[in-house]
Amino acid sequence: MGRRLRRWARRAVLAALAAGCSALAAGGVGMATGHRLLIVRSGSMAPAIAAGDAVVVRAARPHAVRAGDVVTFADPSRSGRLLTHRVRQVLPEPGRFAFVTQGDANTGQERWTMSSDDTLATVVLRLPKAGYGLAGLGVPELRAGLVLVAGLLLSSAALQRIWAR
Repeated sequence: MGRRLRRWARRAVLAALAAGCSALAAGGVGMATGHRLLIVRSGSMAPAIAAGDAVVVRAARPHAVRAGDVVTFADPSRSGRLLTHRVRQVLPEPGRFAFVTQGDANTGQERWTMSSDDTLATVVLRLPKAGYGLAGLGVPELRAGLVLVAGLLLSSAALQRIWAR
């Protein structure tokens, strides 16, 4: 019984370390390549993107965005809160771009402009339901609990190795 528990603890620690290293590496690579991971908190884009999904977005210039693209932008009516909606229309203006966007599940549209030198983000990947797990990592108590459990597992594995000699 003790051997099985040690094997399970060792595998759990290795899996946790691998997941942590993978997340750090993915985050670093993503930031270096202009990608960012966001959690979708509303159903305004359902069924294409549901609440609880995570999306990977990439920085884009306004001239590269076309009608039909899904973009993330700072909502001008709500103090910069990020929205992820589909572009319905792009209207080039001198030095600016005017956009009409709308959530797939919404009836209302947003009309906003940005300088041609600014950037917004286009959605490049949807990770169904991944946002639920990622959102938990933003809770300090949960992060502390995960660190505590990982520390206990590492300590247990180290003590098992010491006592097994």
